[in-house]
Amino acid sequence: MATPHEQNLEQLCAAERSLQRRLAHVDGDPQAVLAAGDEVLAFAELEARLFFPILPLLDPSARAELEQEHVQLADDLQLLRHLMDSSPGSSDVAVLASALAERLRTHVARDGRLITQAQRFGPKLTM
Repeated sequence: MATPHEQNLEQLCAAERSLQRRLAHVDGDPQAVLAAGDEVLAFAELEARLFFPILPLLDPSARAELEQEHVQLADDLQLLRHLMDSSPGSSDVAVLASALAERLRTHVARDGRLITQAQRFGPKLTM
């Protein structure tokens, strides 16, 4: 029988894999980037809730970096929304959307590596 820790990590792994598959098909289309970005932020909330018991094991600077990255992604998604509303034909929309798509893929891939590392701790942790 899986421990709560193992169940949480399995849930995170499944969500992360699904998000990876989704992001593989996101190009620079602003609407697709916004939808994927919202999914990444929702995943970040799930991650914070399920990962919370082992966060103290992460280096404080790594924790701070992850938190700051989520804030920055949210801010950039808001900026993209604003640009789409105020200047939909601007080249800035396409440039920002493409850059955000890549950052989302990179972020989720790193999250996946952290989750995999946490699974290695599985037998050593109790939740």
